[in-house]
Amino acid sequence: MAITMARVARDHHPDIGILTIDPITGVGDRQFEATDAIVSAIHVDVIGTNYYPHTARTSLVKVLMATWQRYRKPIMVSETSWHDGHPIHHRRHPGLNKGTWLRHVIEQVDIARFHGANIVGICWYPIVDCPPWHAPQSRSRWSHGLIRKDLSVDPWLSAELERATIRDAA
Repeated sequence: MAITMARVARDHHPDIGILTIDPITGVGDRQFEATDAIVSAIHVDVIGTNYYPHTARTSLVKVLMATWQRYRKPIMVSETSWHDGHPIHHRRHPGLNKGTWLRHVIEQVDIARFHGANIVGICWYPIVDCPPWHAPQSRSRWSHGLIRKDLSVDPWLSAELERATIRDAA
């Protein structure tokens, strides 16, 4: 389906960019099967890697370097976030919060760039707290966005985004 959609998009809009998005959380060949199929069938401009603290099985640097070495295409951390209430996040990364997780991701990207990987961006997903996947009509919200369910702004993530923006502007 993804290959067909990309072909149709390119047929109608030849200059459109194609970004893959895949939960590449490890570095073994099985992790790359879906992306390999897409990349072998169509021209892909950017390889997306989703990296979450509860699914990651190795460091983000290793994931980014393995992805870079495999495809030699620009890479984007296409999804990452921190869920305040997720017990696995806190067990694997004690003491972190949304802001410190983002800082960790940025530091990992910086290391991969230092080693030659072309990383073109990071996407925090979702930007607003959202209902659980299994209950989309629920009034409860998972706490992983910049904008909380009460419409306030998460102070830790906001501060880290500001710090990163100032750093990148310098």
